Amino acid sequence: GNFGQEMPILAESFKQPLAQCLKNWTSMLAHNLEQAKVLGLIHQETDCLQQAEFFWIGWEGAILTAKVMQSSSPMQKFADGFIHQLTIKR
Repeated sequence: GNFGQEMPILAESFKQPLAQCLKNWTSMLAHNLEQAKVLGLIHQETDCLQQAEFFWIGWEGAILTAKVMQSSSPMQKFADGFIHQLTIKR
């Protein structure tokens, strides 16, 4: 929720490390999703990198919305929806 808001005012020297941090988080989540795929917990055709990128984009939005609403409900709804779309039978 803070990444998008604060990036324009940060010095250039901070932007690259923050971008790298987000890339690392995405990579770690993609790795965990790959493990879940191997275990049969999520769809075999899941593009784990794409889903990890989708998660962080959506999660940042959920945090921002939660701050505006002063409620954790947006984060819970996003997390529930993310897990559901990975595990729903097709």
